Amino acid sequence: MENEILVPVLTFGFLMSASILGHIKRTKGLRNYIKKKNNMKETSCTLKMEKGKEGLKFLGESKKVFGDFTKDLKPGETISIYIERNINTGTTPQLAKIHASIRSLSIDIGSTFEETKLAIKHKSGLVVKGQAKSFADCSKEELMLVIETINQIGRDFNMHL
Repeated sequence: MENEILVPVLTFGFLMSASILGHIKRTKGLRNYIKKKNNMKETSCTLKMEKGKEGLKFLGESKKVFGDFTKDLKPGETISIYIERNINTGTTPQLAKIHASIRSLSIDIGSTFEETKLAIKHKSGLVVKGQAKSFADCSKEELMLVIETINQIGRDFNMHL
């Protein structure tokens, strides 16, 4: 890559050369590229649990995800846990998922949370005449579109958001 021609590519506020971007897509994605470059570990995960007769149990891959997330913790290292009961409206869990995904994405691409959030709103069609609609004012359907937009960005860079 020493003699490469640099073609700037702006990806959510993160300027990269096209050849590096192509290399990232061919390998393990932007998240892994930046984590490896900066010797970073995962900073968040999402788990699902269900209450049974004998207490809470992990659903799906949640037990493995939790194990992978906590295996490298050092003695004295702390984690924060946010717990939310799923409700019928869907909007509160959707908002939590959106904000957690944007936070993770912004860390991975080296952009601020607000810059990444605005880029997601643009791509989701929530910016009209220069005014960005608040996620809190969005319908359940609009939030589903935002989540799909975030997931598509994740797929583009082999990220699980």
